[in-house]
Amino acid sequence: MSDAGRRPGAEVAAYWDGKYRGGGALWGDAPSELAAIAVARLGELGPAAAAALTLLDLGCGYGRDAVTLWDALRLSVVGVDGAARAIEMARAARPAQATIEYRLADLGDLGDPGDLGDAGEIGRPPAARPPERFDVVYCSNVYHLLDPAGRAALRATVSGHLASGGLFFMSTLSHRDPRHAGRGRPAPGEPDSWVEQTYLHLCRRDELERDFGFLRLERLDEIAYLEPRPEGAPHDHVSWIVVGRAR
Repeated sequence: MSDAGRRPGAEVAAYWDGKYRGGGALWGDAPSELAAIAVARLGELGPAAAAALTLLDLGCGYGRDAVTLWDALRLSVVGVDGAARAIEMARAARPAQATIEYRLADLGDLGDPGDLGDAGEIGRPPAARPPERFDVVYCSNVYHLLDPAGRAALRATVSGHLASGGLFFMSTLSHRDPRHAGRGRPAPGEPDSWVEQTYLHLCRRDELERDFGFLRLERLDEIAYLEPRPEGAPHDHVSWIVVGRAR
């Protein structure tokens, strides 16, 4: 962890790789709150239309939401994460018939619309690939892990890979989150940013409205929920839910 609290994408990936290697499936197998919201919203399209969708899961972790989304909707999913152990776990747990592909990539350094990860599964180096466009871009509990440059890179990735008229789903911690707000030391020069075990940036409404102004926002509200843990008591959180549509 850098002294200023900034965690470039590679550092974030290394931190979470260590967490996954030490703790395995850190949140169990139950889907996140955002997954339930996305399944309900996309399910409104009907089974055939939902199954025709392509979805990019940024920060897929060990694949719990990717599998949930595929299982409920039968859409095609590309999951991307910077933690090598998470991708190993996700690939090992992928149902045999699932239309899910997992790629290793540094989320904090994404920004080139043609680069969505390692070429191990897709057979061509990033420079040879045209930008991929997805009907849905999905990002659960990743944005608050990234420093300002990493957040800008993630927004560029969303803009570069979301198809015209496509839907974006994101959850990120609120500045009113009871577990992390004011915990640790403030990150110098970064309001609502704290360093405890890791760097966290807690968002406010006006910031999200500004940063995701390139989308037509359909939903921006806070939810309180309990985050499950395989061991110990669940954590109470307050997060923003962002649903937007590409213009």
